[in-house]
Amino acid sequence: EGKKLVTCGDSFTEGDFWGYKDASGKVDIHSPEIYDEEWGCYMTYPYWIAKRNGMNLVNMAKCGSTLALPAEKKFESFVMEKLHLIPKDADYILFKFGINDSWHLPVGAIDDTTPDTFCGAWNIVLSWVADNCPDAKVGVIASNYCKTKEWSDATVMMCKKYGIPCLNEESEDVPYFYEQKFRTCPDDIRQAKNEEYRVSEGNKHPSIAAHRFESLIVEEFLRQL
Repeated sequence: EGKKLVTCGDSFTEGDFWGYKDASGKVDIHSPEIYDEEWGCYMTYPYWIAKRNGMNLVNMAKCGSTLALPAEKKFESFVMEKLHLIPKDADYILFKFGINDSWHLPVGAIDDTTPDTFCGAWNIVLSWVADNCPDAKVGVIASNYCKTKEWSDATVMMCKKYGIPCLNEESEDVPYFYEQKFRTCPDDIRQAKNEEYRVSEGNKHPSIAAHRFESLIVEEFLRQL
């Protein structure tokens, strides 16, 4: 209670609910079913964790963002634009990237030092956090819904390099909840879960129900840091 939780990621962390309309006909930030005006954020998994535990939430996630710097530079690159904005008094720092990176830049290698590969960006980010937020408990989520399994595997590899705990959502250790494309699951269950937990037929971002489910998994992970 009272701890500051800082979350960094893309639309799967900020929330993207275009096309959603509640029973009253309200959409987007006007709908109290998906947006909390008092907190000023969508009700994604960080919100539910912070609300249950009386934490102060700083959700730095941005729809469409990448961890690294794509060549076309039309995306918000976390390593270039937001890394140095992480509050240094954070008690918990949680990263979840990979979806947009997996479509727009190379994964790179474990010893890359430039921001234009996924692994290179992780080296910059995790080194900066170690130097500037030494008292924070840091965790990384290897994201679901990436283009290939290479990206979640790369995230796990980089976390092992720095000795940082990683929650791999493509792992068999995590319950299937939504669009975990590369983990074992019967096809009928996979299809049913994906249909149940998407915002709408035209919007495959996770719904509020998916975020609430994911928040339980992530909260347990945070308690182990």
